[in-house]
Amino acid sequence: MQLQANPVAPVDCCTAAGEAQKIDRIMERFAERYCKDNPDVFQTSDGAYLLSFALIMLNTDAHNPMADKKLSLEDFVSMCQYQVRRPNGSSQGLHH
Repeated sequence: MQLQANPVAPVDCCTAAGEAQKIDRIMERFAERYCKDNPDVFQTSDGAYLLSFALIMLNTDAHNPMADKKLSLEDFVSMCQYQVRRPNGSSQGLHH
């Protein structure tokens, strides 16, 4: 899978502080729209949601001076290994 240099550029200018449910709804809509505009990248919007959320968590971790322990590569990959069930019963996930 090839990831664009900055797939969330329009969001880059904004902060996502606020209620968790509101942020979740924004992320869900982003994932749905991303999949609609890029139908060959993810099987479902769940994959786009997961990767986008993981990248936000990685960015937050990297720039949060109060984080005692930074995410390791293994932790990040583990966080991304979420399985999305396809209609035929097989699964899609992020693997290294």
